[in-house]
Amino acid sequence: MKLINLIARSLWFYRRTHLGVIGAAAIATAVLTGALLVGDSVSGTLHRTARLRLGATSTAMATGDNFFRAELGAELAKELNVEVATAIQLPGVGEHGDDSARRAGNVNVLGVTGAFWKLSPDRGVGAPELKDGQVAINEPLAARLGVKPGEQMLLTVSKPSVVSRDAPLSRTSDAAVTVRLDIVAVVRPGQFGRFSLRADQAAPLNAFLPLNWLAKKLELADRANLLLIGGGVTHERANEALAGAWTLADAGVEVRTREGKSVEVRSNRIFLHPAVVKAAKTLAPQAPPEGILTYFANELSVGDRTTPYSTVTARGSLVSGDQPLGDKEAIISQWLADDLSAAPGDTLTIKYYVLGPMRKLSENAAVFKIAKIIPNDSELLDPDLMPDFPGLSGAADCRDWDPGITIEQRKIQDEDRAYWKKYRGTPKAIISLAAGRKLWANRFGDLTAIRQDQQAAEDYETAIRRKLTPGEVGLTFGDVAGQAEAAASEALDFGQLFLGLSMFLVGAAVMLAAMVFALGVRQRTGELGLLLAVGFTQRQVRRLVVSEGAILAIIAVGLGLPGGVLYTHMVLGGLATVWQGAVASAAIDYHASW
Repeated sequence: MKLINLIARSLWFYRRTHLGVIGAAAIATAVLTGALLVGDSVSGTLHRTARLRLGATSTAMATGDNFFRAELGAELAKELNVEVATAIQLPGVGEHGDDSARRAGNVNVLGVTGAFWKLSPDRGVGAPELKDGQVAINEPLAARLGVKPGEQMLLTVSKPSVVSRDAPLSRTSDAAVTVRLDIVAVVRPGQFGRFSLRADQAAPLNAFLPLNWLAKKLELADRANLLLIGGGVTHERANEALAGAWTLADAGVEVRTREGKSVEVRSNRIFLHPAVVKAAKTLAPQAPPEGILTYFANELSVGDRTTPYSTVTARGSLVSGDQPLGDKEAIISQWLADDLSAAPGDTLTIKYYVLGPMRKLSENAAVFKIAKIIPNDSELLDPDLMPDFPGLSGAADCRDWDPGITIEQRKIQDEDRAYWKKYRGTPKAIISLAAGRKLWANRFGDLTAIRQDQQAAEDYETAIRRKLTPGEVGLTFGDVAGQAEAAASEALDFGQLFLGLSMFLVGAAVMLAAMVFALGVRQRTGELGLLLAVGFTQRQVRRLVVSEGAILAIIAVGLGLPGGVLYTHMVLGGLATVWQGAVASAAIDYHASW
């Protein structure tokens, strides 16, 4: 009788007892490995989702409401010799073309070109060819709206404003554009259907339109707010290339030469970025530029006489007579003096709106002493002092104004219309820059222009640009690939979580297996005593029992591993249905690793 034969005979003879041990150990194995497989599935899904979200994109620049030149992408592609996709990305609302009840909010609207699809996980295979008025949508959006190719949908896109919606005098009347589109394709996840720069596991609702067509609809021709770079280019290398290619126009800044040698710096976002102002000041520290802050006042009044809706400019380096203009003093034009029957020494009250919480406008007032009256054609007054306020600067008649405040047309008289026709936005009053900043400075800036006696505009622009980095004006590439990998790797370990939740089952199964096995050994006391009596050593008897236990454990593992896979699918099914809240309704695919 060999030991192996004795073990085999013992396993068969005590098979009923051993079945209990195998069953309990198999349950422990299934629960233990199943919990760890859930962790593998979550981790694998996170990494797969990251790849589907970004495709071949390694770094990206998303500037939100700040739009740069669309040709910047082509310049970077030439410099880096990789694929660079230029796009527009904005929020929107989708609606079934024939059923307004089928709506979807938080739609990610993307204006794209062919370069965008080449960065997809499938590298552009099967990518849709979009024409004007056509849209491709991803599977989640198609399911939400209940549409398919060949049908139509309505898409309302948030229209960016040159002035932030949270800035004073910003308009909301044209905050969106609605278009009817023909659906030509439903793109799969591998075709960039899951594209998103956000590390969010919930599937986005994407709608893809032709870039140029969308830009025209939004009055943003040749502009973009999203750049994607592939080819494994790091964000450090992309920012180096950006530093050599960007211009002030990409930051919405314009430098122009006025009459004579005066140079003016303005922003298409009304308020100059503080970094631009700081850079301009460092160019000529001995003769710093003049700061200008122009604001739209609701009312100018002296006593009981009022003039509605006028621009007021705060300027630096102004003098009244031989004395600097005080913070409580104002200079007014002859036209305003005549309209208000005002004279030097009178009190001028300026009423104006400021933007408070929840976009609520509140009217404030400031009082100044009239220090001086100047001619209407004074060099201190010119139409260029007023920035391009949306709804104001382009109006032919002041009755056509549509700024971000309510205009009471009854207050506008014929003489006010005549002034606008002749002088446009020329300010009617001037105060000191320090006083203007106290009244109208906001988080977007405290100047609407700066002026400097300087050389040609292009030289001044180059000089300012050299003093700035793209990052200081909001132009910078981020390591989206690295961030996505880190987010996937550092996510909650669901394997450990479910292992912890399953420890009661594992512990109970282990205890059951141990109890059944100990009971079986106890039942074999006579047999073990007989083996010792006939010459077996204690070591041999111990080996016999342990060997049987090891074989039972191997059999239990063999049965428990498939059970662990089944357990994993059951848990994933629960996470997809009754436990959706634990994973924010994200779908988790089965993944396994040794």
